[in-house]
Amino acid sequence: MCAIDTKLEETSKKFSFGTGKTSDGFTAKIEGHTIVVDEEFNDITAEELAEKLPDHSPRYVMYRSAQKHSDGRTSYPICFLHYSPEGCSPEMIMKFDGCRNEVVKALGCTKVFALRDKKTLTEDWLNAQLSALP
Repeated sequence: MCAIDTKLEETSKKFSFGTGKTSDGFTAKIEGHTIVVDEEFNDITAEELAEKLPDHSPRYVMYRSAQKHSDGRTSYPICFLHYSPEGCSPEMIMKFDGCRNEVVKALGCTKVFALRDKKTLTEDWLNAQLSALP
């Protein structure tokens, strides 16, 4: 349905194999029939990232943040967020929904969450989502 821009694949690989100990992320959007990198963020909290998301336009988001475990370990899981806010045109929502699985597979994402309201995106929400995974 949509082509994935080579810069998006390169950004995802760089992001996935990075060894940063900060919370980082990037957003992607659909331009025409191609999924492209929208913005990249370094050392950003989930709440700050939420503020960067548009109010009425969907985005794919890859985000890595520190997750503290009860045994004292810290991991940096990479999450894929399918952000589809209310108020988007039905055509745009269908386009993003139709491409989601292809993007998730191409970027190698395993922790995938849906997000309808950007105010929901907080470190606590993200940690709860990650904790609920098997």
